Amino acid sequence: MRKSVFVVITVVVLTVTIGAKISKKQRLTVGTVPDNPPMEMVDEGKQITGFDIDVMNLIAERQKFSISFLPVMKENIYRGLVDGTYDIVISSITLTAATSRPEFTELSFSDPYLEIGEVVVVSEDFGSYSGPESLEGKPVGVLKDGESAPLLEKEHGARVVVYDGIEAAFEDMARGAVDAVACPLPSASRMVHLNAEYRDIFRIEPKPLTGARYVIAAKKENTELLSRINSGISQIKENGSLQKLIEGRFFGR
Repeated sequence: MRKSVFVVITVVVLTVTIGAKISKKQRLTVGTVPDNPPMEMVDEGKQITGFDIDVMNLIAERQKFSISFLPVMKENIYRGLVDGTYDIVISSITLTAATSRPEFTELSFSDPYLEIGEVVVVSEDFGSYSGPESLEGKPVGVLKDGESAPLLEKEHGARVVVYDGIEAAFEDMARGAVDAVACPLPSASRMVHLNAEYRDIFRIEPKPLTGARYVIAAKKENTELLSRINSGISQIKENGSLQKLIEGRFFGR
């Protein structure tokens, strides 16, 4: 009798232990820095939201992950991934920027889920914009470290005006000092769609000037997880949900 009871207890313990491992494996903690609207931000209800959060939720839905988001400091974001504080990171990561971090060799990155760099923003009374060639001879604001300045100036004859910050560039466009501003898509969306002052007077042109590859990071050895994330990215591209999200979050459609 005691032996039978022992066997039953052992089976129960093993079942609970195995179940816990499976549950733990399926539940992921996602690190993010929620200070970059509309990519990652905290809403009025103190919830983390934004484009990246929506992307991760779509992937989790397709891949049957249970996820929770953990707000972290920008300077620690990769360190927490390496030491296992969280499983993955989605936080406006571009491959170009990630290569400069000391933790880069300990990480692996997903396929890109967004491949849009700098875009052009013009005022609603700009007229017909058919591409950067439309900016020939016109004053165009660019950021100090922006990638599109050589393209606009040398290839399309724009008169480039360099700014240290995006806010000053948009202020000048509002008062007519420049006819357009070239900046990263997330910055353009933040200034136009999340700013009541500019929402009705500026528009974002959808065709990008440059390309930036936004990716999700995981520990280098976590190849199975990264494979599933890549599968999820492929799925949300194919079913159109990612494109719908891009149009809604960035272009207000």
